[in-house]
Amino acid sequence: MPASLPANSLQELVALAKASPGRLSYASNGSGSMVHLSLEMIMQAKLPALDFGGIRGEEKRRYIAAIQAAMTRDYAPIARIFRAVIARTLRSQR
Repeated sequence: MPASLPANSLQELVALAKASPGRLSYASNGSGSMVHLSLEMIMQAKLPALDFGGIRGEEKRRYIAAIQAAMTRDYAPIARIFRAVIARTLRSQR
């Protein structure tokens, strides 16, 4: 994110985007890529921001390994990470 953008977290960025429709844009590594489709799904579904902030130690190592596996099209590890983060995020919103 550019330093000039008045957002210091993903949650602030989402709030800014909601408050100013059409003002912000994003980039991905190609149409139909995992990044592109993920961002489109998040924007269309108006999903809440996921909290990856609590990832540390061994969990962080698994997260990084899952990202690397996803780059080679092995999505099972990242799916497990996302399920855990989604569950943690939903619990924190109660």
